Amino acid sequence: MDITKAVFGLQDNFIITGIPAGADETLVGEPLIGKALTVAGVYTCRARTDGIQNIEVHIKASAFTGTVTPAFISTFLDGTAKQTATLANISGTAQNVSMTLVGEKVCVFTLTLAAASSVTMARAEINGL
Repeated sequence: MDITKAVFGLQDNFIITGIPAGADETLVGEPLIGKALTVAGVYTCRARTDGIQNIEVHIKASAFTGTVTPAFISTFLDGTAKQTATLANISGTAQNVSMTLVGEKVCVFTLTLAAASSVTMARAEINGL
């Protein structure tokens, strides 16, 4: 596994970097798209945003059950949070959030699954504006 990818994510693509206890450990370092997340708790994903000033994050689930809450945090490489954005719980429709970045290098995307919930993302991407 590429340690840089596992820690910071890839440019424009969300990589799973943290999972709740009991989740499949092979998810860490893998792209979020198409992965079935089935264990309750917080999943953390990261994408690099080097050189991008204005971003729009697009997410859409291809399948979900229960309550799945997304949140976004733009951070500096040292992990210091700059700004946060939360969205309504995951639904079957596309959701978007826009951010203006001033020096942030990483976008952290978390999905919090309540008990008896699951989600598979069809779309989770960053586009520069």
